Amino acid sequence: MSDFGISALYEGSSKHRWVVTCPSCEKEDELDFFRHVVKRSGAPGGGWEPVDEDRAASSAEGDLRAMCDECGAPLDRGAGRWLALHPERQRRGFHISKLMDGSTPVRGIWEQFREAQDDPKLLQRFYNAVLGLPYSPEGGKLTLALVKSRRFRYADLSSRFWGSVRTMGIDVGSPSKVVVSDLVEGQQRRDLEEALGRPWKRQEQGPAHDPELDAKPKEEQRPRALRRLLGAWEVRSLAEVDRLVERFRPRCICIDALPEIEATIAARKRWGALIGGAGRVWRVQYLFDQVREIGLDHSSGLAKVDRTYLLDLSARDWQDGYRVCPSNVEELVRGAYVQELLVPTRVEEETSRGIPVFRWTKGKDHFFHADAYDRLAAELCRHGQVTGEQSRAFEGL
Repeated sequence: MSDFGISALYEGSSKHRWVVTCPSCEKEDELDFFRHVVKRSGAPGGGWEPVDEDRAASSAEGDLRAMCDECGAPLDRGAGRWLALHPERQRRGFHISKLMDGSTPVRGIWEQFREAQDDPKLLQRFYNAVLGLPYSPEGGKLTLALVKSRRFRYADLSSRFWGSVRTMGIDVGSPSKVVVSDLVEGQQRRDLEEALGRPWKRQEQGPAHDPELDAKPKEEQRPRALRRLLGAWEVRSLAEVDRLVERFRPRCICIDALPEIEATIAARKRWGALIGGAGRVWRVQYLFDQVREIGLDHSSGLAKVDRTYLLDLSARDWQDGYRVCPSNVEELVRGAYVQELLVPTRVEEETSRGIPVFRWTKGKDHFFHADAYDRLAAELCRHGQVTGEQSRAFEGL
């Protein structure tokens, strides 16, 4: 996947690429499967088709060829050279794919690609093992275009659209990342959507959309709230969060319980005194058990939730249009807020027992998690879980 593991190491290397020269027009270019071998089909429904139209119909015509995208002449895949994009870098990195092996039939590569179109797992293997490329499933991560489509000028909106309930999410680190939002619900949410012109289309499905999340009968479902981002900050210590708590007075705060256990316990007491009780501040611990419920211990203020489950729901808010942000969102924290939202990718992995599970990749993604903690705080508010003494588990999300 992009910006992770081997891909990240290659991006920081010399980035040697295999380039070939067209024997007809003499254009030297990196051998690219998506320009020289396949192209988008013009047929209804889209899809892919070979660039080599003369041999596409039948194998009797011979193997498919990689074709120059400038003049349409066949390319000799094996007759090339290594060219470094960053020769000044000390680390040497080479992008190797089966396409550059002249003895590997192009038709076989094309067939593998075609057969993988409806199977994300096969498609990931094709990208990684055949093309030597990172693979990010379509919709399996937030994109800059998606975030931009959720931007609005808050100053243009009447104060009647502002939510009365505010939430805060905090990812602990050096520095810690803080996100503050307000909730817009019911008729107020519908009025706000009308005022914004409904620029998005509600999605019925999506990689971060799990049908199990909507399994309850319609009469038991509670309409989702629209979460409006009020701001994002970096802080060097949790003590610096005090002024943000005093300023915004959130109804609920969710903070990463680890690694600063003692500091978060102290902060819970301190912030609770500012916003109406420690029962409004929750320390969040990620689990990896695939259980779709939130375990709450009101006495300790510890909320336990499956990592993938919560991150899915937070990403789904962006994808389904239940998350909106200010017009200057790309400038927040010198661009770090948006950059860190775009880092994780939702991928399928297998457990030691061979059971397929979905996980979000790790990286410099602290605001992505702060956003998820803010999402949890919103649901705890909406389901009345910000006060009380009992320990329980609920399926509010």
